[in-house]
Amino acid sequence: MKKILTFIIIACFSATAFAQTIVSTEPSNKNAILEEFTGKTCVNCPDAHRTAHLLMDANPGRFFVVSVHQGFFATEGPPNYTTPYGDALANRAGMNQGGTGYPAGSVNRYAFPGMALMGNSYYLYNRGQWEVAAAKTFVEPSCLNVAAEGMIDLNTRKLTLLVEVYYTGNAVQTVNKLTVAMLQDNILGPQTGGITYYPEMMVGHLYKHMHMLRDFITGQWGMDVTPTNTGSFWSHTFEYDIPQHFNDIEVILEDLVFLVYVAENEETIITGSQANVILTNIPALAVRIEELNEIKIIDCSSDAHAYIKIQNQGMLPISSVEFSYTIDGENTNTLIWDRRTIAYQESDTIQLPLFQVQVNQEQTLNVEIVKINNEPISTPSKSITIKKDVPQGDVKMKFVLATDRYASENSFKIFNPDGTILLEDGPWDDLSSNGITVREYDFVPIMIGCHKVEVYDTYGDGINIGYGSGYIKLFNTTEDEIYYNNGQFGSKATIMLTVANIQNIKDTDHNFFISIAPNPITDKLFVTGTYDKLEIISITGQVVSTAFGQPNLDVSHLLKGIYLVKIQSNGRTSAFKVIK
Repeated sequence: MKKILTFIIIACFSATAFAQTIVSTEPSNKNAILEEFTGKTCVNCPDAHRTAHLLMDANPGRFFVVSVHQGFFATEGPPNYTTPYGDALANRAGMNQGGTGYPAGSVNRYAFPGMALMGNSYYLYNRGQWEVAAAKTFVEPSCLNVAAEGMIDLNTRKLTLLVEVYYTGNAVQTVNKLTVAMLQDNILGPQTGGITYYPEMMVGHLYKHMHMLRDFITGQWGMDVTPTNTGSFWSHTFEYDIPQHFNDIEVILEDLVFLVYVAENEETIITGSQANVILTNIPALAVRIEELNEIKIIDCSSDAHAYIKIQNQGMLPISSVEFSYTIDGENTNTLIWDRRTIAYQESDTIQLPLFQVQVNQEQTLNVEIVKINNEPISTPSKSITIKKDVPQGDVKMKFVLATDRYASENSFKIFNPDGTILLEDGPWDDLSSNGITVREYDFVPIMIGCHKVEVYDTYGDGINIGYGSGYIKLFNTTEDEIYYNNGQFGSKATIMLTVANIQNIKDTDHNFFISIAPNPITDKLFVTGTYDKLEIISITGQVVSTAFGQPNLDVSHLLKGIYLVKIQSNGRTSAFKVIK
């Protein structure tokens, strides 16, 4: 059996001898090559990735993507996805000329007449224009055809790639530039905005990066190709030793894509195609752990769950796999999987049994394969960090919610262990510009057990994606922060909270037991705790609102200003200052 990889070839070549074996000599139109400038902390980049993938799916064999991680959004924090070539590509495209931003992309490194460029760039377009630029490319005649095929030796990690080009017309330049690029798919890592704009690429809390630029085999701008006139034939065989890693990213041979492209100069790209590449020296028994990820369990227990995705990389079918796994290197566990047969290059997903972790602590889950088809084998292990956040509540707590500009999309609920609502609020009015509004709520748990806090965003993009850096926090009685969420949660954030003790009104200070929220108030005032009478008093001493035991009051009629809230219960009086 043969493993076929996809290779993208973009070129204009020529030569003196004609020994064509794989390239067509019939005229054809150009294909489109998108060089996409992106980064792992760029909020809108996943939306650009989605746009690019849709164009690839809609135009198979005609549209190709090179994802270039470059600039601030690529260099902020590990892992390192950059290459030595990204800055030069960006500078040549005009990323630093003003008026541009990430994500951005060039289609064949060309400025199309009648299409507005991004800012002062030379040939960059925003993601909404890529489809139009590609369509313009597809109808233009190409001066050449190109084809390629090759192999990768799994033992030596050596690539051998034959490229053939036949000119069906004259190229604009007498000398072209040929570049061979290596890309990698299925790289799991962080990506801001992934869960919001491209959730299909999320694997647990990680994002699946595709067609990421790893290396230029021929250097930054490639090698000279000449002549370039009608009827010229050019061929070259490339040999390349594939490294084990680039920066701190493992190079998985099965996930590689090679692009070969020729520009009229160091800019305008002419066309491209795909090549078939086989893997040689394939072992009889081999398996790889493609993914290891946590399955979130939303409760207050110490239970944790995870799954493994494996791929058969050997020629023989796999009928059983024995796994060994540990938490922080302790208490080795064994799982034997034998539910079906996996053929060469097929994958399957396996769930580990429930295991126990220490809540609120980071712990390492390590999994390795020790046997295939009951034969001992040595393979690389895979590890992930698991942290189950279950903050320990207190007899009095503070909930802080910082909403972004679009607060009309947000609300929250805090649930008692029995499912009833302890506290809720929202939605609120939007701000006139980007920013945050910090809302603080003091509340008193009235039940022992597992509480649930839910924060909602009806638009589905959380509260921290560029319209203000919103967040969620919880504090205990001594005002220690016991929980933090950065606000990047899609449509709902869920926090589980355990409460082991509560205070009874008979044996605690009344001011400590009764709490009100929010402050500042808007349309409603919520009261936590049991009371007999509540009065809202203006700064002039006038009672403007009265309630008798209700958990919430309508205060929409109050004018803006400072008020005193006086609460009476069991012969005691509490007073709170609020702002409307």
